[in-house]
Amino acid sequence: MVNTIFQTIARSLLMFVILAISSAGELAAQSPSVASIKALHGYAEKNGVSPKDYIFKLFEKSDIVVLGERDHRDSVQYNFRACLKTNVNKK
Repeated sequence: MVNTIFQTIARSLLMFVILAISSAGELAAQSPSVASIKALHGYAEKNGVSPKDYIFKLFEKSDIVVLGERDHRDSVQYNFRACLKTNVNKK
């Protein structure tokens, strides 16, 4: 009886620790900590250009523009690509 209670508590504590660690990783994936990303944010703020307009301006100079991927847990990149796609379809 006592063993069963301790096992239940141990399982609950283990699940809590696993969820806390995975949540911390998810939050870390959303922050722009890479130097190149910070540089792009700085450029956009300094020149008053939105990231979307910046990408479209790159197509004025080049026929091919390569977009890289960040951490796959970062959903911002997927939302940004969807926004680009809808704007391309409108033009």
